[in-house]
Amino acid sequence: MSFIFGLVSAAASAVSLYSLLCVIRIVFTWLPDLNYSPFGKLLAAVCDPWLNIFKKFNPFKRSPVDISPMFALGVLMLISSVLKQIAFRRRFSLWMLFGTVVSILWSICSSILTFFNILLAVRLIAELLNRTQNPIWYTMDSVLNPIIYKVSGFFSRNRFVKPKMALIITLVCSIAVQFGLGILVSRII
Repeated sequence: MSFIFGLVSAAASAVSLYSLLCVIRIVFTWLPDLNYSPFGKLLAAVCDPWLNIFKKFNPFKRSPVDISPMFALGVLMLISSVLKQIAFRRRFSLWMLFGTVVSILWSICSSILTFFNILLAVRLIAELLNRTQNPIWYTMDSVLNPIIYKVSGFFSRNRFVKPKMALIITLVCSIAVQFGLGILVSRII
């Protein structure tokens, strides 16, 4: 039985190593000299089949932001965590599996919500300071505006809302959702 848990621990380590290789591959895609190097091509052959599976699940397909690698790495983290829990506890139960899955999924969702809240706060500060002429704001708006106007439209019954107010409404709602879901997940786990 000890041999089986040793194999599970080795599998968890292999998944963690593969995750690290995927992170390196993602960074290499930002640096063309490294991306087209022999090592970059080897990484592409090893990691791209896994990373490309998640390209279909990118909720921001029409924007310049591709968060599909976050999903791919999140699934690898989930698999690694489950395997580590099994190896550490030397037993397996569906409740342990459920708790680990919920914990990892919440960690990923919470990270995405935190990043989203930071983007909203930065955008709101720029809007309040009337510093909105930089091209970076147009890129950020292409990602944020569809969400901002759906959330603010829900609360204003689709009446026009000024951009500053729409940002405030969305930021407050997003923080409330993150806080509420955090409490719910902690109760479940």
